[in-house]
Amino acid sequence: MLRDKQVINALVAETVGDDTANANLTETAKVQKSILADAVSEQNGRALPPGWVPRWFTFPASQYLSERAAALAERRSRISDIAE
Repeated sequence: MLRDKQVINALVAETVGDDTANANLTETAKVQKSILADAVSEQNGRALPPGWVPRWFTFPASQYLSERAAALAERRSRISDIAE
């Protein structure tokens, strides 16, 4: 489901650290996704930070890329503008 390489790299940075993300910046999305899979399954010395969830599952929802709004974050922004 993850297709955008910038989002995948941001997820790697959030879950296993900036050093790993920077070291694998030029790797394929497949390699970066395998790093995420290792963190989720706690293999190869990787693990997710306690309580970590992707930004789009937080409340209020947020996004990884400023130029593209996640659907929930965009709706939240519109609703908060109306409510004010």
